[in-house]
Amino acid sequence: VNEGFRDADFVSDVVTGWLPELSGEQPTFLWMHLFDPHDVYQARAPWATEFYDQMAQQRPEMLADAATRDRRLSMWSRLLMRDLLAAPETATDRAVVGTLEALYDSEIRYMDGVLAALMQRVDPNHDAVLIITADHGDEFRDHGYLGHRTTLYEELVRVPLIIRAPGAGQPGRVISEPVSTVDIMPTLLELATGDPTEAGLAGVTLWPTVLGDGAPSARPLYTSVRRHGEEVRGVVQGETKLT
Repeated sequence: VNEGFRDADFVSDVVTGWLPELSGEQPTFLWMHLFDPHDVYQARAPWATEFYDQMAQQRPEMLADAATRDRRLSMWSRLLMRDLLAAPETATDRAVVGTLEALYDSEIRYMDGVLAALMQRVDPNHDAVLIITADHGDEFRDHGYLGHRTTLYEELVRVPLIIRAPGAGQPGRVISEPVSTVDIMPTLLELATGDPTEAGLAGVTLWPTVLGDGAPSARPLYTSVRRHGEEVRGVVQGETKLT
């Protein structure tokens, strides 16, 4: 199902409708793509309460009622991002960018809550393998830019990778050695078939690491982005990064 940029509640309802199929005897693979922490940013309650208070003082007409407020905030977020991207950074931008960052954070908290509730319905016994990751982060003038598809700084390329599996290792264990999202497919292949070496895969299986059999071996990891028609490349190995 591809419904475009719909919010997490909508996606959750779609997946909930599949529960009879997901609870069958056959092994099931479910990929769910949530767009919420992505511009245009929405103000998600209750996490954006402080932001609402500020808006009530500065732009009270935007808070007339919930439906009008949310529609106007979405439009305002889009226009603000456009204007900031088109103009050089100024000292007064910091407060405005901070507002966008607060909206972004509220989107993350909102998505977390929807995802947690959905997982309780889809996997009430916690016996499924669960992987949570992201394709990129967003920058809020950390290095002079906004959004993504701009640079290879850590705020854009260092994304979460959370793996939960029954009987796997110590809960909450953190692996400091860098890995890559290209490692997800070999990891799932080893779990499903016992063989992670299907031809053409660039990554390595993380399944031994998930089971607690040591950290993944150090190796160079590559990243790239196309910006203004030019490909920017980077390589990471251990604590060293070159772009």
